[in-house]
Amino acid sequence: MLMHFRVDGTPRTWGNNEREWRSQVAVAARQELTRLNLEPLQGRYLFSVELIFNLSQQRLFNGNDLENLSKPIIDTLFLPDNPQIGDQDLTGILFQIDDRYIYSLTIKKSATQSNEGATITIGYEPLDRIEKECMMHYYRLIPNTELDNLIAKQCIEPSKDSWTPYQSGQVVCIYESNSPTSIFIKYGQTIAENRDLEEGDTIYVLEISNITDIENDKSQNGWSDSKVHFGPISIEKVSIIAEASVNTAKPGRIVLNQLVTYDRPKIWNIERNAFVAG
Repeated sequence: MLMHFRVDGTPRTWGNNEREWRSQVAVAARQELTRLNLEPLQGRYLFSVELIFNLSQQRLFNGNDLENLSKPIIDTLFLPDNPQIGDQDLTGILFQIDDRYIYSLTIKKSATQSNEGATITIGYEPLDRIEKECMMHYYRLIPNTELDNLIAKQCIEPSKDSWTPYQSGQVVCIYESNSPTSIFIKYGQTIAENRDLEEGDTIYVLEISNITDIENDKSQNGWSDSKVHFGPISIEKVSIIAEASVNTAKPGRIVLNQLVTYDRPKIWNIERNAFVAG
């Protein structure tokens, strides 16, 4: 989501009779809201802001430093926790949100031989979506034979192997990452070789949610992304999000096809007793 508009007028630095300039910024900002058919934004967002000041040649480097040029605009468009202006109509024009949620601020100035002013570009994204994109998730890679066992047992069973300090039947190995593709690239080949997969076999990428009782993998064979979950993982907490089939299987060499990510994850359907697209 993007806002882009120009303010004509004489840019002023903070504390330098900037009231008239802020009024001009407010008018242009309200026009942008009208153009976009929006109300001043509230809620949880992150912002990237670009300010380009067009100044006459004689004013370009005459006390107009970038930081103090930007503050009147930022405090007009956003709503500071403690607005330092008596006229509340000159603050929070676009965003009823504090400017601490600006994560990127680009400020430039250039000489102009025509009207002075500023060009303002603001991008904004819901904070919840960004947090979700950055959130780490848990994954497990399994061959088709283990998928059959998952369905039969209605859970991912703890490994029957033991790796110090973990005992047989104690933990399930999972991976923590924000990219299932990177997990597949790093570990898919090794898992296919360890399981002696054959042509036509398939590796599935499982995403696991709503689990607790997790710790970093403390075993000597633990990989950098490895976590362990104590006890079985219920099938209802598992979704299948991608798969890759075995292209070639020869002694000492297994070649996997490209990972195919589903448009919709497959989740467990109790009535059908199967994984179906959610």
